[in-house]
Amino acid sequence: MKKRFCLMPVLLLLALLGSVANASVPPVFVDMEYEEAAKRAADENKLLILDAMTSWCGPCKQMDKTTWVDADLVKWLEANAISIQLDMDEHEALKDELGITAFPTIIAFKGDLQDRVVGLQSAAFMMEWLRALQKGETRGQALLKQLADVQKGAIQMSVADRAELTSELINSKFYEPALEEWKWLWENTGEEKSSYGFPLKNMLPGILNSIVRGHEPARAVAKQCFDEITQEVAKSPTRDTLGMWRQFANMAGKTETVVNWGQRMAETKKGQAVLKTSGLFGLFSEHGAWKAAGYSIGDKNTKGYIEAYAHLVAKNNGTEPPAGSPGMYPGVRSEGRTQPEQIDFQMRSEGAERYVSLLSVGRTAEANDVAEFLFKYAGDKKAAHAAVVDYALRAGVFDKAAEQHRQWLWEVWK
Repeated sequence: MKKRFCLMPVLLLLALLGSVANASVPPVFVDMEYEEAAKRAADENKLLILDAMTSWCGPCKQMDKTTWVDADLVKWLEANAISIQLDMDEHEALKDELGITAFPTIIAFKGDLQDRVVGLQSAAFMMEWLRALQKGETRGQALLKQLADVQKGAIQMSVADRAELTSELINSKFYEPALEEWKWLWENTGEEKSSYGFPLKNMLPGILNSIVRGHEPARAVAKQCFDEITQEVAKSPTRDTLGMWRQFANMAGKTETVVNWGQRMAETKKGQAVLKTSGLFGLFSEHGAWKAAGYSIGDKNTKGYIEAYAHLVAKNNGTEPPAGSPGMYPGVRSEGRTQPEQIDFQMRSEGAERYVSLLSVGRTAEANDVAEFLFKYAGDKKAAHAAVVDYALRAGVFDKAAEQHRQWLWEVWK
């Protein structure tokens, strides 16, 4: 099956939750590279604390404003540790070497790697963690003890809290106990909500995926869940069920099964109605299943993320933005300021995908509306015209509006 040339990085839109700030590095951090700081920590018999962050990470910036300037924590760190803060976008090799996959990740070293915590942490938690670590008690050991107490009933914990515990076990790289706890969650999670207010069941595939990345045997569990959800999809293909099915398919190497299902659904009226609420446009367009993608575009959201991108492009270029709210996470607004060419590229890629998908299923007026919006707000208008024509050729729909496509191609060359 032919795949599209460029992939839409959806994670850019879901994961970036903070804004880029020009604030200085908190004074508790010394200006050193990792190797130099490690040597100094060893020479002075101190802990080495690495705050692995990125410029676009909202929780990282929050810690800069709160945790890393807390007077008690700063005093303790200055007495007991050499602390450095490194942007992992500028230290890719170190990020890979240390297995850092989320931000912030705070790692404490004493010679060899000792312990880590992931995510937004309070000053009080940091003090508790570091003092325990100084006594030789790692966060991982504490988590394993807590898990054992939960499993034998010594302490009671809600399903949502057990999901948080599982995530912490993953962050500490205790994949086997995390997998066993995940299996319990899969069997026992009902209508519970996560700490973010989302249905917890829907988040479980993502948690399993984190285990799979570090523990290959977990892939067999993903395959079992894929088979289980496949039966549910056959009975009731709801948006939530399809979302989980897609994630398990990716882990199980069964993505083509989902794509083929979408193509079959696109051939019937009943199937087309299911696709419209499936939330699977990105998957189908990624794999060149243009009819399935076209029917997966809702009536009220034909432009998708390109409206939000248009606000960013307009802000970068100092032009008038489209009416209405940008509907974009703060961190993505920041990303637009720091990577304007990338944002413009994503805008025209998604716009072209949506255009050919809509055209493939006869939604011509909506397709033209998407194209005209893209041409109006794209930063590089010639590149936008070229992208739409290129995708029309790739999708085999050039002749559906041949004269129009020739006119747009002329816009590139004139």
